[in-house]
Amino acid sequence: MAEKEPEWENLTEGYNRAKEEYQSIDSAHSGAVKLLTSAKTRQLRTVGTAGVPPKPEIKQILLIAAAVGLLATLFMAFFLDYLGRMRKLEAESKKQKE
Repeated sequence: MAEKEPEWENLTEGYNRAKEEYQSIDSAHSGAVKLLTSAKTRQLRTVGTAGVPPKPEIKQILLIAAAVGLLATLFMAFFLDYLGRMRKLEAESKKQKE
């Protein structure tokens, strides 16, 4: 029996060391799980709520549309005048060549 006591002490010592290592690994694992859980919760946090969309300002839209239409009309008038002049110049140049 005296021979088995040192072996028993070694086994008990090994068991206690393994138990301590397991507990430290388990506490580290549970800390990592808590960290990941809190990180996921932070990612899913509500940033803000959607408010009521503003009503369109009809007067402003109509004013902008009128201004754009006026500018487009002016551009078209000058462009058509340019085309007319170019056709006239082209016709005159053809007459001079003949």
